Formats: sequence, structure tokens, C-alpha cells
Amino acid sequence: MKLSFRGTKYDYNPITLEVTEEGIGGTYRGVIWKSSRYRQVSNYHFSDQIMTYRGVTYHQ
Repeated sequence: MKLSFRGTKYDYNPITLEVTEEGIGGTYRGVIWKSSRYRQVSNYHFSDQIMTYRGVTYHQ
């Protein structure tokens, strides 16, 4: 998806997550709640990003 912010154009590729519901987690005030587990599906690495903030380039 192509986006623009303050005149700077960039591509946005959201991370894909796989959500699996686990068993019943418990009861809170009479309502049953469940817990979920998230797993990253895509091979996106955050550490490979080169970013610029106020003219200073750094690696995240």
C-alpha cells in the first residue's frame, strides 16, 4: 500500500499475524474470557531498517 505523510511517500506492508485461540482462560465478573496466541507469518525483520530522524540516519 502506498502512503504519503507530510510530502514523503513510502510503501506500507503490514505484518501478517496468525491468531489462534486457546482454551478458556478464566472467569472475570461472571464473564468467560479466552486467551489468544499470535504468531508472525511474514519474514519481516525490524533490525534491517535504516531510518532517518531529523536528518540523522540510524539503524533500528
